[in-house]
Amino acid sequence: MYASNFQTKKGNCQIVWTKLGLRAILLPNTSQNHIRYRICSDEPEWVGELKRCIVSYFDGDAQALNHTSKINLDYSDITLFRRNVYESLRKTKPGERISYAHLAAQAGAPGAARAVGRAMAKNPFPLLIPCHRVIKSDGSSGGYSALSGTKSKEELLKMELNPHPERRYKSLSKGKK
Repeated sequence: MYASNFQTKKGNCQIVWTKLGLRAILLPNTSQNHIRYRICSDEPEWVGELKRCIVSYFDGDAQALNHTSKINLDYSDITLFRRNVYESLRKTKPGERISYAHLAAQAGAPGAARAVGRAMAKNPFPLLIPCHRVIKSDGSSGGYSALSGTKSKEELLKMELNPHPERRYKSLSKGKK
């Protein structure tokens, strides 16, 4: 496994990848000590693009991550249930919210809301698999283990509902919005 560090408005982050694709996104204040990798200075183009997307997202461009849907995710250590949940959640749009129960049903496991919650807690791809968009059935935010917890979850949701169009991400490799 390989990794690349980068700075965002929220702090230091890391992208971890394998030959199969993205293995993890490590956000600030996230403990992922079980991941073993080596820092790589010769990163694939998609890694640099992903870093730019994440920086733009944290700068307030809620649409920046729309440019990441084609990135291959390395699911080699992830159960089929979690993969189904993650792929269902990956289809949500910025600002959209979905309950744990509804996500469970969408992923083909009605009644598995708690298992969906556990899958969110183990999500190795935060932001690309937008676990911050998953809420309780009563509309309250529920838990969030990334960044500074539930407060960050609410900030991300608020930012996605009130995007800053002047901060639109421009792909450096494609030269378009």
